[in-house]
Amino acid sequence: MNDTTMFHAEQRASIAKLVKHIGNDGHTLWKVSVLEGFPPPLQHRFLLNHESDGSPKGSIYGDDGQVIDSLQGVYGLQVLLAICEDLGLNYESKLGRGFQAQACTAAINAWLKCIGSSRS
Repeated sequence: MNDTTMFHAEQRASIAKLVKHIGNDGHTLWKVSVLEGFPPPLQHRFLLNHESDGSPKGSIYGDDGQVIDSLQGVYGLQVLLAICEDLGLNYESKLGRGFQAQACTAAINAWLKCIGSSRS
């Protein structure tokens, strides 16, 4: 039985496309369309309301540079961590969102390379 709220190895092409787009980015809130091609329950797992906390690092900024009180979106780092967790991938624990995103992206890309070479 495939849990439609989790990432699965059978989704490798969609995962590869997603990671190519959001990989290494531990800061951005994306539109839910970034998860296009995945089942709606999985998309909704990550579509959350995010609120600014008033601090420079904890605030959400609009395209005009102004602070936005809240925004509904998909937090890229949360998705990268979930891919690793759902697929049972080992990744280095890092301090800092960007470094953590890079570590997750490296683990996912190594997995994609491994399963790609095992299919030949």
